[in-house]
Amino acid sequence: MRRLALYALVAAVFVLPFALAAQEQEGTPRRRAPRVFAGCPEAPVQFDPCATEKAKAFTPTRTPEGHPDLRGYWGRTMNSYDLEAHPDSFMIRGQPTMIVDPPDGKLPYQPWAAQQKTKNVATYYDTNAGCLLSGLPRTTAYMSDQMLVQQRPGYIFMVSGDHGYRIVRMDGSPHVGKNISLWNGDSRGRWEGNTLIIDSTNLNGKFWIDIAGNFASDAMHVVEQITLVDRDTIQYRATIDDPKVYTRSWTIVVPLIRNKSTEDMWLESCHEGERDSNRLLGAGHQPYPGWARIAAAAGR
Repeated sequence: MRRLALYALVAAVFVLPFALAAQEQEGTPRRRAPRVFAGCPEAPVQFDPCATEKAKAFTPTRTPEGHPDLRGYWGRTMNSYDLEAHPDSFMIRGQPTMIVDPPDGKLPYQPWAAQQKTKNVATYYDTNAGCLLSGLPRTTAYMSDQMLVQQRPGYIFMVSGDHGYRIVRMDGSPHVGKNISLWNGDSRGRWEGNTLIIDSTNLNGKFWIDIAGNFASDAMHVVEQITLVDRDTIQYRATIDDPKVYTRSWTIVVPLIRNKSTEDMWLESCHEGERDSNRLLGAGHQPYPGWARIAAAAGR
């Protein structure tokens, strides 16, 4: 997945203009048949209302503590190139927008932040390409092909193939102090019926939300809703609020599907022998400096 970030950036800078021109000459790009999960179309704007209704009729198996059983391996269905809709291109599979609110499927950037997003792609490279963590909601929703979920009394443990581990405390304790900032934030969970609600704060603003340069600040607040639609499908919703960057809150939805493989989950040994950063530096890009530095440069 880290290497995908490198290939995507190189494709965007050097190959995409030629690929798009070829598509215009040859007509509409070829598209794969839409997929269906739990009887619902994969496109988030269609999956969301369908999955909500199906979840109401589903009775999940439960853990010894009486909560819906989320344990097991789960896989993503959407790629991390861009939250917004994008077409097929070289090395990139096109997909519909993950954003279900606002209704136009676009991120509601403040004007200065929209300009910064464009600058990000032209100037910096995704820190994930250098083996740093992916932040939220990317780590859980659309980063890794596999995610392991374990439930224990008092906490839920999540780890993805890219080492993006999370510990969600379920004991009702308050968030850590505001002076502590973390790549994946500080998460507190609770159950509302059959839905796991995870409230995360204390994110450090050093990561991109996707490979396309979309970003957030250290004021980012993420509320995730994880609901079993059937035994093998999760409806994942995340609502993000960040008044330093966006004009309003926004929500994404993605299906997550159970990985039924009997093999153990393979972790990506990214840091060992990592070469992508040097290649990107050679292409003229710099590491993304994070929210604090870009805010200072923009006079925010």
